[in-house]
Parts: sequence; structure tokens; C-alpha cells
Amino acid sequence: MFESPDKILRGAQERSPFPPADCMGVRGRGFSKQQLQPGEMLDVLQGRMMQVYTESLEWKRLSGTYVDKSSQYMRQISLLQLCRDVVVKAGAIVLYGERLLELEHDLLRIYTEFDEYSWMIFYKYPPRFAKKMSIPREKIVRAFTAYYQLPKDQRPGQAWYLRAMEDEQRALGISDRDIAVTSVTSFNFNVTSANPFKLCFWMLAYILFDSSLYIALRAEISSAFKAGTLDINALINNCPRLQAVFDEVLRLTTFSTSIRTVISPTIINGTHLRTGTKVLVPYRQLHIDPSVFGANVFEFQADRFLKDKSLGKSASYRPFGGGSTLCPGRFIARSQVTAFVAVVMERFDVELAPGQYGKEAGQRFPRMDEGKPSLGVMGPVPGDDFVVSVKSRH
Repeated sequence: MFESPDKILRGAQERSPFPPADCMGVRGRGFSKQQLQPGEMLDVLQGRMMQVYTESLEWKRLSGTYVDKSSQYMRQISLLQLCRDVVVKAGAIVLYGERLLELEHDLLRIYTEFDEYSWMIFYKYPPRFAKKMSIPREKIVRAFTAYYQLPKDQRPGQAWYLRAMEDEQRALGISDRDIAVTSVTSFNFNVTSANPFKLCFWMLAYILFDSSLYIALRAEISSAFKAGTLDINALINNCPRLQAVFDEVLRLTTFSTSIRTVISPTIINGTHLRTGTKVLVPYRQLHIDPSVFGANVFEFQADRFLKDKSLGKSASYRPFGGGSTLCPGRFIARSQVTAFVAVVMERFDVELAPGQYGKEAGQRFPRMDEGKPSLGVMGPVPGDDFVVSVKSRH
């Protein structure tokens, strides 16, 4: 059901530009760039993504663990869990087809446990102190190992660039388990899983707490739907207000850091940097620079990037990194997040549910968890999820 057109895949293989001497990391990055740049190969992935969204966000299917209360015409739903379950599921199917979830039916729950503490990997936490991360991670590794032990014809739908990387690894004699280990790391920090569901949550949170913005965006995105089907290109190119909200949410929630090595003696603002010195560039500080983004840098301003279109190209706006490590998945990330938000807003009437975070008790906007290390988008402080009331529009 999700197999990529043979013509597209054969063409990609024939034009692979990487010499055999390139290291695995360089080749892997090159393969991902081939598929994740705008074009036919990216369209294949986006088509799979939209199929998952279309099916998962049907009214009759809104019945997962994220549903708090349910009736024939209304659901009360945990917004964070809805975003996580649907977006991570879509990411798994887009990259690996449906077989991975068939091998481990509980993968989404296990992934949720792992994601909460996955930052410990990069901070090299001692194993005895990292069991909350290592135990669910091992379960996920076992699922991926079982996946890679299957013949390729029994796991259709694997993204071309992942299959190309697998071929490279097998040519070097790398084991199924070691391929699985690298896959788990790339899946968690890939644009199709951890960061997108958090971005979906924050976008919908900001929109739902601003009724005028909600109304304006719903009117704008309606033009991107034809007979109930979303045209992603129209959403990206013809919905500037929605895209501006995406950029503003990225600016506020990105907490990643770039690391560079000084290759020759350098002086920056009177500071001498020796060759070999590691330089850390925290993007959060760039994104809250008042000289670039204005005095209200800590506030959400929906039209900030709409009023000043140059901000999207500013050297101080680096949500996807820059230079040689510019994220190749930035295009699918934008379409994945904005498409999810658009489908939710087009199919349902959504509002804050009454109760703890509702009108009767006062609305409290979720706080960002700035105290936890993050390699991308910050999540909310534990317990700051909120419940929304959802009604079908159709």
C-alpha cells in the first residue's frame, strides 16, 4: 500500500552522487537529502503521511488512550497525547511502513516512555542512573531488530533513504541489532517523530488560546482543501498566516544547540579561541534577541514573521541549524506539522474543555519545560497538558 513508485526509486539509485570512500555519516546524510528535498521522492513520503492523518483523524477512530470522555457527538481529548499518538504513528509508517507497528503493537506507549528521557543518551548518563531511558530503549531496539531480520519483501514501505543506508551497512557487515540501534536513535530525533508532535501541540495550544487567530486560520486553510482532501502544496504556498504561526512557534520552542570545532585561531569580540576548541551555539539565545525580533521576544506574536518576511532568513533564526548540518528534513517537518494542524481544524470544532484548564477555572497556558535538556523542541512541563472538547464538523 505504501510502496514508492519503482521509477522514482530507480532514478534515485542511478544518480547517487557519493563516492565509495565517503564515511557512513556523510553517505547517510546525502541519502536523506536526496529523498527529503522538494520533489517526487518527498511527495511519496508526504502522500503516506496524509493517508495516516486521514485515517487516524476520522471521527470514529478518535478512541485511543488520549480520549478522556466520549459521547456520540463530543470527545474530551488530551491534546498532547493526541498529537503524540497520531504524529509518531504517522512518522513510523512514513519511514518503515506498517510492519514495525505490527511487530510491536505497544510501540507508541514504549516510545513515549523513552522520549521523556532520551536526552540522557547524548549527555552520556551512566547506565545505572539512566534506567528510565535504557529500559524502554532496549524494547524499541528489539522491535527494530526483529524488523531488520525480516526479508525486505516482508517489510514494504521502508523509505528509500533508509533502505539505501541499510544496504550500505550490510555491505560493511553490520549486524541486524547494530542497524537497529542506529535506527532507534535516528527515529527518535528524526523530523518525523519527537519534534513534530511537540510542534503540533504548541501550535494548537497557541491557536486555541486566541479565538480570533483560530477563526482567521480556519478561514485561510479552507482554501487548501478540495472536496475534503488537503493539498499540501497549497497549504505551504497559499496559507501565509499559518506558515507564520509555524515559524513563530519554532522560534519560541526550539532549544537545540549547535557544536562547532575551531580549525584555526579565531578572535570573536575580543575572545581568543584556540584551534580545537569546541564552541556551543545555543539557538534559544539567538531566537530571543530583541535587536532582531523586537522587544516582546518572549511573547507569541502570530504575525511576527508575516509583518517582517526577512526574519525567516535572518542569521539569528536557526530552528533547523545551519551550514553543513542544516537539517535535511526541514521541508517535510513543515508540511507534517502544518498538515496535522490543518486537518484537525478543518475536521473538528475544537475548544478548551471546561474544568481545570477551562473557562470556569481560568485558562492556564502550558509552560515550556526549560529545565530539561532538549535536542530540538521543548515539551510542556509535566502535568501542563490540557484537555480539549472536540466535535465533528462533518
